[in-house]
Amino acid sequence: MYKFVRPRTRALMFCIDLVGCILWGVWRLIQPWTWFADRSVPDSPKRILLIRADYIGDVLLITHTLPAIRARFPHAEITCLVSPGGAAFIETNPHVDRVLTYSPPWFFKKKRRDAIREYWNIFTTLRRLRFDLAADFRGDLRNIALFMVAPGIPRRVSFAASGGYYLLTTIVPFAHGLREAAYHTQVAQALGAQVPDDAVPEVYPTTADETAAQAFLDRHGLDTSAPCVVIHPGARKAVRLWPAERYAAVARALIERAGARIILIGAPAERPLIDAVNAHLDNQATIATGEINTLRELAVLFKACQLYIGVSSGPSHLAGAVGLDSVLLFGPETPAQWEPLGNRHTILQHRFPCCPCTQTDCPHLPHHCIDAITVDEVVTAALSFLDQPQQGRS
Repeated sequence: MYKFVRPRTRALMFCIDLVGCILWGVWRLIQPWTWFADRSVPDSPKRILLIRADYIGDVLLITHTLPAIRARFPHAEITCLVSPGGAAFIETNPHVDRVLTYSPPWFFKKKRRDAIREYWNIFTTLRRLRFDLAADFRGDLRNIALFMVAPGIPRRVSFAASGGYYLLTTIVPFAHGLREAAYHTQVAQALGAQVPDDAVPEVYPTTADETAAQAFLDRHGLDTSAPCVVIHPGARKAVRLWPAERYAAVARALIERAGARIILIGAPAERPLIDAVNAHLDNQATIATGEINTLRELAVLFKACQLYIGVSSGPSHLAGAVGLDSVLLFGPETPAQWEPLGNRHTILQHRFPCCPCTQTDCPHLPHHCIDAITVDEVVTAALSFLDQPQQGRS
């Protein structure tokens, strides 16, 4: 069962799998000593590789499985291969021994020469470390082939829903419609780990992170005298962007009706959008971009706030991880798969006939699914949280 939405993509992957299966079968035929090799997950592997090398929210959503995997393999050396952006969630995790970072060119654009050089570096590192067991949480043929098979890792665990079933030694069953975190749980369970039903993503800030976040709060006079509301107006895809003037209208209503203090967050590349929101707000917001510089500092900041407003993104999952109440604006995404884990949240979405979709740019812009969400809807949802005591993680 392929997980792709587009029929053309499913057909293409079937053809790739057919050719790949034949080539892999020929390769196995000339290596008869591999025919009877044990393909099960070993009880006591020395070195384990866990892979989720894509966006920051995806990396965060594997952290709830790490305590259980560590409990299953207490003496193994556990390495995580993640994107540089998501490494902040893993570097301080006590259940991981080593972090390797890599930016796959199919997620992060780069020049061909740089892509070849970077892959060669990570390939040689994986070969040198001689892993006994690897698990890919995404279930991506490219990850399976390039990070598991090519480096010669003998036991390989993942989904086959993106192709490459013949390359795996343990195939994790795939079912449509689950939360993304639930898919990660299934991979951990295939390794033999017992992940509790109430497990949630974990972030481990350092003392330096806490000091930096507290200094930001003190510098701008952000204390418990007024509710702090964090707004992240940015989005990785244009189909998830909501107009800057509407974010400003929501912020203005919360200032006037709840006495809220507004904090705008985002990556440095999102600074023009953040400035545009603040300009519509007559510069009444505090801008954290450039002062809060790591995701762990952002996690500490979130713990001091009362509400998060944004789209489906990495920061929305971080808000879930620290238990920050959230109002989330969804465009074409599937809430059942991408809603955060660990907090109270309200998801606002207007379903169009073409939802869900995987488009980067909507052909119906500027009138599309996320554009249908109104300011009044967001304000009403936000006030419903601000009128209640903060609940923390759930």
